[in-house]
Amino acid sequence: MAITSVDVDKAKIEEAKAILSAGSARETIDKALDVVLALHHQRLVLDEMKANPLTSEHWRATIIDYSDTAVA
Repeated sequence: MAITSVDVDKAKIEEAKAILSAGSARETIDKALDVVLALHHQRLVLDEMKANPLTSEHWRATIIDYSDTAVA
């Protein structure tokens, strides 16, 4: 893991630390980045679902196969 030095608003770190139940500033930043990446990937999935809406065939299916669609 690379070491990076940044100036961060202490109040923001403390608030984020409480929200994320983190023990240190480093853990807070790492968890916050995980949240940002998860939200981004969630948005990609939602966009893909919006671009490829379910058909009546999908609604009747027991299992929906998404193997022909790629999600980045």
